[in-house]
Amino acid sequence: MRIPSTILALSLSVLFAAAACAPKDKTNTDDEDLALDGVESVVSESDTEALGAALLSAASGSLSLASDDLTPAGTLETKDLGDATKFFFFPRGCLTTAHDAQAKAVTYEFTKCAGPRGLLRVTGKLIVSYAVPEAGKLSLDFAGSNLVINRATASWTAHADIQSSGATRTMQWTASLRGTLRNKNFERTVTRKLVWTIGDGCIALDGTSEGRLGARTLRIDVANVKRCRRECPESGGKITITGTSGAYSVSFDGSNQASLQTPSGAERSVSLSCGS
Repeated sequence: MRIPSTILALSLSVLFAAAACAPKDKTNTDDEDLALDGVESVVSESDTEALGAALLSAASGSLSLASDDLTPAGTLETKDLGDATKFFFFPRGCLTTAHDAQAKAVTYEFTKCAGPRGLLRVTGKLIVSYAVPEAGKLSLDFAGSNLVINRATASWTAHADIQSSGATRTMQWTASLRGTLRNKNFERTVTRKLVWTIGDGCIALDGTSEGRLGARTLRIDVANVKRCRRECPESGGKITITGTSGAYSVSFDGSNQASLQTPSGAERSVSLSCGS
């Protein structure tokens, strides 16, 4: 088995605790680097998704971008739209917002912000255009310019269709990202479904991403993986990372141990830095 459990465990912990990735051991083999690159890709991709979710209203009875105004369910109040998002990010004053009611767009300017679900060092501009196709639904288009989130810097566009059912939110997300991650250039396309409940603190992820990270072309499949605060991943989640040398899969059982399967079919347990 060629992937040291210490390296992979630290990388996996990033996905759920949003800590900085551990530096790579210079003795890593190519296959070890592939597994680490795949996990870090999921981290950076899910950071953009978590940021998109963080901009929504936290009120269970409405579906809109966060606003200072309480609105009836299914409606979108334009006054001060986006302004309440400032309360989700620290330190105070790190985020400014500007709403263009005519264009139906909100501009967010972040300066070294920390936010929900492990968002750290958020810096840059994000423009979000919105539409309300019908009650209980919201469509958003995102355009990020040299936006820093945790260890990645990227310019990206995304489209999200969001539906509410009580306190539950379901978001269909498609995105194109281009930037740098740990001094490697990347270009990724992402198609995912995200589900979360207001006040729960976790997001369930399902979907795929494909594209280049450094010299590699990787496909990553995420199945029922929950991104939470410091909790361990819930049982049933799985990540599969496929490159030219084959597919690595990591499965979770709710504990701080994960099951790793290599392209040869060998399995072993790896420790996760969670639940402590």
